[in-house]
This record gives sequence, C-alpha cells and structure tokens, in this order.
Amino acid sequence: MAAYLLSGYFLGWGALLSDINQKGRVAGVTVSAVVKVFGPPDPPVLAASAGCDGQNQPYVYLSWNEEDDATSYDIHRGGAELMSGLLDNYYTDESAGNGVNYSYTVTAVGPMGNAVSDPVSVASMNCSQNAIPEISITTFRGKNVASYHGIPSTTDRTPSFSGSTSIANAVINIEIHSGPIIYAETGANSNGFWQWTPGVNLSRVTHTIYVTAVDPQDPSVTASTSLVFKIKEEEEESEDDEEEDEETSETSSVVESVPLVPIQEREDKDLEVETEIEKESAEKPFDFDVELQGETYIRGVEISEEAYRGENLDAKILFNKEAEKYGQAEIIYVISGSDGLSEEFRDRIDFAGGLSWGKKIPLSYKLKTGKYKLQVNVTVGETTVSHEGYFILKDRSVIKIGAGTLITMTDIMSNLGWLVFLAILILLILLMLTAWEHHLTKQALFHITERFLKRKRYIN
Repeated sequence: MAAYLLSGYFLGWGALLSDINQKGRVAGVTVSAVVKVFGPPDPPVLAASAGCDGQNQPYVYLSWNEEDDATSYDIHRGGAELMSGLLDNYYTDESAGNGVNYSYTVTAVGPMGNAVSDPVSVASMNCSQNAIPEISITTFRGKNVASYHGIPSTTDRTPSFSGSTSIANAVINIEIHSGPIIYAETGANSNGFWQWTPGVNLSRVTHTIYVTAVDPQDPSVTASTSLVFKIKEEEEESEDDEEEDEETSETSSVVESVPLVPIQEREDKDLEVETEIEKESAEKPFDFDVELQGETYIRGVEISEEAYRGENLDAKILFNKEAEKYGQAEIIYVISGSDGLSEEFRDRIDFAGGLSWGKKIPLSYKLKTGKYKLQVNVTVGETTVSHEGYFILKDRSVIKIGAGTLITMTDIMSNLGWLVFLAILILLILLMLTAWEHHLTKQALFHITERFLKRKRYIN
C-alpha cells in the first residue's frame, strides 16, 4: 500500500485516482461461464415401424429421442448386436426378413454410463416370397454414410467400416485395389451386422471398397455393394466435413420422416470406370486359411474357440500353391476386443520351409476375459490378404473349492502381493514357535551335578 501511495506522489494523484476507478470498474464486471456437466443418460424412448422399400425388400425403421448425455448409440435385435457407434437418433434395419417378429433395444452410450431402452417388438412386412439378398455399407469411421455430401474422406489411414446384410451369418468378402491391394474376409453375425478395419495403412488417395456377402449355406446366393472414399493428407483442412455436418443437421428432419436407405453416390464417373476395370482385371495372387487350436475355423461363421489368459493361442496358417512362388511374406496378427484394446505381433516367413506356418500368440493377463477377434494379415509386395476369426478368452481354473467356486490363475496373480505377505507372516510365526519350543526344551533338560545334589541335601 505504501508503494502504491508513493507511486501516486511521484506520478501524480490524478493518475492514481484514474487507476483506482479503472480497477473498480473491472471488479464490478461479472464473468460467467457455462460448463456442460455430463451425467448418466436416460433410457431412450424407442419407436419402430415396418415397411417395404422400392426394391420390394422389407425394412424396419427405428427412431428415438436424442440424449444430451449420450455420445453414441448401439442397437441390439433379439439380444444380438445389430449396429454400434451410431451418432444419429434413427436407423433403418434393411436386414429384416419377410414376416418375422423382432425385438429391438437401443443403448445410449455416454462417458458417465449407459442406458438401455425398453424393448420394442415389431413384425416385418411380407414384401416378397423371393426377396433379393442385399448388403449395405452403413457407416464410415462411425458416421452414417448417408449423412456425407459426396465422397466421404478422412485422414485416418485405417478407417473402420460397418454395415448390414439380409444374409444371416454371411461370409463378407472385401476388396480394395487402389494401393495397397487388399483382399479381406470377415463374417456377419446372425443379424447380418458386419464391421471391418484394414490391417494395413491405406495410401492417401481416393479408394473404392467392394463388399460382397456370401451365404455360407449356398455360395451361389450373394449380394454386393461398393463405396468411394478418400484418405486425405494430414495437413488438409476439415472444412468439407464441417459443411457436411451443417447440411446433415438441416436435412435431418426430412430424413426422419421417410425410411432411410443409404445410397453411395459416385461423383467422379471417370474414377468409377477406372476402378471397375481394375477390379475386373485383378486376380487374388494367393490365399490362405486359418485354423485355431481345437475346433476348425469355419470362415465367415463366428466360433466359440476358447483360449486362456497367460497362455498361448495356437494359430495355424495354410497357404495355397500360388503363394509359394512369392518366396517370402510378412504376417501381422492383430488381437482386438470390444474395449478397443489390441495387441499386434509380426512375423516374416520363407515359403521354402513349406506352405504351413504355425504361430503361438501370447495372451497377456492385461487382456480382460471375453470375446476377441484375431485378424491375420499376410502381405506380399503391394498385396495384402486378410482373414478374421473369433475366440473366447477365459481364465483357467487352478483350484476347485466346491459348490462351483473356482480359484483361477488370474486370482492368484492379482493377489500375489498378499499371498507373499501371508507366506512371510506364517514363516515368522513358525520361527517364533520353534524358538519358544527350543527355550522350553532347554529349560527341561539340564545336567545333575554333585554340587546340585549337595545343595538339595541329597548327599553329604
């Protein structure tokens, strides 16, 4: 305060009074901020309606209220996953069969928890007795394809795709021919839902992904679709994406009023012709099957192969004769779970050793129990062939107490510190008991001497 008054003396009392008035005005200003506090979302209110589209295919249209505390939505049909990571509050189930009763639920996923809607039952319409099989690409990097304006783009070189098909448990064949060349195979679940992420980085160019669903019971029954997308350079601005979001919000009310049928429009006709020629002229240079230990892995069908934490998953790869002429190949094994945690292992093999290759993939204790996907990517030159399979990760029981109570190796490892402390404590107690016993024994045993007998007057 004294220094403040001295500055007024030297600089002038007018300047001091002006400074005091300015500070008073600033102090009188109220600054307010609005902070969004997330809480658990409320259960969505789900509505469903059935109809037939222009191709005489049945569909079920779902819609629900938006939850402020939700970041995305998951849909389940009959208890099985139908779609995940939706950002919109509507969805068209194009995999519905003719005249089938379905039960749907929607899960609002938020940072503070999830909330599940009440189940809604609806019967699909019997549009045709001989319905043409269908497949669609529904999302690109978690965003509904129908909400993009033109060609969807991203800087992510391994973008995720998902979609649905009317063929239950279909084998999903995927091809990309624009660098690197990719032939991939995954499977759809019983609801026709499928999802796929490239196992290698895509070039920063415009690509076309071709997706074909094959009926595992009748390979002659197929459905195909394609999507043009672009991998942008890192330094490119995202203004186009922002404009697409604005256009989506402006037209969302129109989309909600009619059944949503995703359509992938191609603006570049020259690119379409070029990629079609590429696809027709390209042939898969090699292929392989994957076998997991135990049951034989049937491609395109989810399996319940079991593996145990802390042990190995034995994967056997069988190449065809066409692969032998390439000499060498690089193999990437990717294990991923629903929690997003993944592990990657690499091998470089020489076909001179034969067309069969085995790999013991370690399953660490940091992986939680549950269902996991094993993606095997084999790269030769500019071509990558990929196959996927599923397995169930469990804990192996070590001790069975009774009444169904099991002590697993994970229980032992997670409580190892307490077990060591308890062992040391028991050892210390045993040492103390041993020392006490030795003391008592030493007191009980002693030498009877002549002096002792004289003191006790047993002898003179």
